Amino acid sequence: MATITKIGIKVADLIVNDKGYANINVAINDEINQWNQNCSAWNVQTKEEREAKSPRKYVGNGSVVFTNDEGVTKVEFKAETTNAEFNKDRGGDDLPF
Repeated sequence: MATITKIGIKVADLIVNDKGYANINVAINDEINQWNQNCSAWNVQTKEEREAKSPRKYVGNGSVVFTNDEGVTKVEFKAETTNAEFNKDRGGDDLPF
């Protein structure tokens, strides 16, 4: 399976280790959010932080831009329908006034 995601990372929120690496987790969700995104990234937590149920420190969001497997949801852009387009599809001006 091959998948490519596009994720915007807020560098100021990254936690860098002593070797200069910022370790993050990335999740690909089945559903998209209101911004047409289905990926999120957060700093890796220690075992103690996970056991203490500490909140995740999110550093970015994004979307799947390519996949060759049907097991991953690719984000499809939802175009907004304008009033003119909506009324055009209704069949014309048959109003009595």
